[in-house]
Amino acid sequence: MISYMTLLLAILMLALCLQTANSQPHSLTLSSCCNNLMKVRLKKAKIERFYHPHGCTRKDVVFVTKRGLQFCADPKEDWVKNIIKKLSK
Repeated sequence: MISYMTLLLAILMLALCLQTANSQPHSLTLSSCCNNLMKVRLKKAKIERFYHPHGCTRKDVVFVTKRGLQFCADPKEDWVKNIIKKLSK
């Protein structure tokens, strides 16, 4: 039989995990790096912002769309450079 303290501890841990996940909207988790890069160009009009994931060996770009979807892209691609340039203005 599970003691009340064990159950309470499990509930608190779950609440902490959910709070941490909700406090970072539109971002990859700290341990996530880009595994697959976009092969199709995204339209600049659909992209809200971009960022570079921290702690990853590759220096990929993550585009966040206005709908909150995230896509990894190769910063060496011309279309990626153009979108970054336009968003940075």
